[in-house]
Amino acid sequence: MGIVFNPFTDEFFHTEKGSESYIGMLKLPLRENENVTVVNFKPEREHPIVNNLNQLFKENKVKKLVSIGGSVTYSMCMVAKGAFSNYIAHFDDYSSSWDLSAAVIIVRNSGGFVTDLQGKDIDAIHHKGYIIASANESVQNEFLDMMNAFCE
Repeated sequence: MGIVFNPFTDEFFHTEKGSESYIGMLKLPLRENENVTVVNFKPEREHPIVNNLNQLFKENKVKKLVSIGGSVTYSMCMVAKGAFSNYIAHFDDYSSSWDLSAAVIIVRNSGGFVTDLQGKDIDAIHHKGYIIASANESVQNEFLDMMNAFCE
């Protein structure tokens, strides 16, 4: 089961194993993302990935960049909702179960993916390194191809 509540926006995300994801009584996603239009990223300005994202934006490969602090969990739920096509964050140390587990099942049960930069599913209980939450397979593949081009 995954439950995420944002008391500031009164949004209640929920799902359970083998089910669909919801915000309140509405099935997720609320809006489909067919192109990499928005990438939300955890602002770690000194991290090299920020330069890569800014370059993709300058090249018009990513239509919009949003940098917000706060909850990784809530940001991932915004991918499940359809507000962002992708979300990227980096854990320097291992995550804790409360960091990712609820959001991962919510994203996956809404038709999305949560992987590392190589496209491998992450362990929602204990993960170190990059996480990419994507709204669907199309935007996941497109975003991973763009990001990995910088790593070659």
